[in-house]
Amino acid sequence: DLYYSSQSGVIAAKRADLAIYNNAWAKLEAGQFDDAKIKFEQARSEISYDTKWLIEDGLAWILFYKKDYAGAQKAFSAIVAANPKAYLSHKGLGYALTELKQYEAASKSLVTAYNLAPYQGVVAFTAPTLKMLDAGAFVDAREVLKLGELIYPYSADIQFLLARAYNGLNNQTDADKKALAAVSLAPTYIDP
Repeated sequence: DLYYSSQSGVIAAKRADLAIYNNAWAKLEAGQFDDAKIKFEQARSEISYDTKWLIEDGLAWILFYKKDYAGAQKAFSAIVAANPKAYLSHKGLGYALTELKQYEAASKSLVTAYNLAPYQGVVAFTAPTLKMLDAGAFVDAREVLKLGELIYPYSADIQFLLARAYNGLNNQTDADKKALAAVSLAPTYIDP
């Protein structure tokens, strides 16, 4: 929906102005989990009521980064139950479920996240689906990648992973089409 995409853009713009919150994310990505938790808690004061879920989301991502996937799943599930439009938490839930090898549920959460906020970067589509493909969850990976293809039609990575998904589903015609698309988009990137 256009409305939800617009709303996610507004949230992203608000996030850009949140100095303490952004510092918390920097700490999290650097693996400084205790410092990140402190910063997320401090950031509560700078976040408006309608985006308070971002704090709980950040705390849930700490669990994910610490590889507590069951804890992250529980935390993200609570956030999306209270705020169905919390697209980052839907994504986090999808990532946690992927790590827990619950691929069908992961695919549903990721599709929800990307329908709410489509432009999350190519890696948001490829990172979890690569794990799904490696595990043989071809249908689940295909569903996420088809949405990624709508957003990033010129991504060689998405085309190549779609080729793998179709190949795993014994759909050689579509696998060949996607493999050729991947090669034409990045002929030096794809290993022949």
